[in-house]
Amino acid sequence: MIEVIPGQVVIHDIEIKNNTHWGWKQGVYLGLDQSVNQTNMPIELVNMPIENKVEAMENLKLSVPITILDSAEASDKIFEFSLRFCGPKGGEIGEPIPMKIKIIGAKKVVAEELLKVQEEKEKPSHLELVKLAVKLFDTEKLGQTFNECLEVVTLV
Repeated sequence: MIEVIPGQVVIHDIEIKNNTHWGWKQGVYLGLDQSVNQTNMPIELVNMPIENKVEAMENLKLSVPITILDSAEASDKIFEFSLRFCGPKGGEIGEPIPMKIKIIGAKKVVAEELLKVQEEKEKPSHLELVKLAVKLFDTEKLGQTFNECLEVVTLV
């Protein structure tokens, strides 16, 4: 499941195999499965032409952009849909590629990103703090004493 916010474009990487003994004809595209009810779907239609020739038994890697509508509203509802390859005349090829998305609020995303940044940030070592305090006191001429600079750097 992919968590998204309204107006966001999410790139979803997929890898498929042409598990047939025939190459794909020109004009094949990736779109929504015909069984998908688009009435309340919070995404724009997917219509991605396949520009590379796909030979028999060959793997294909794609980065599929999924655009979330600006009008989509955050909720606990999970939207399920499938993508499918279609031939030049619109006939579906291969198996459906299932996807799930959940619309979340932008505030939740910002909070999660801030938490991630804080977790990735390592606390500086005592030596790094002392070096910074020396630089502030000697080079920048800040603070009355070195100990005052070290105390401020440690607190921050």
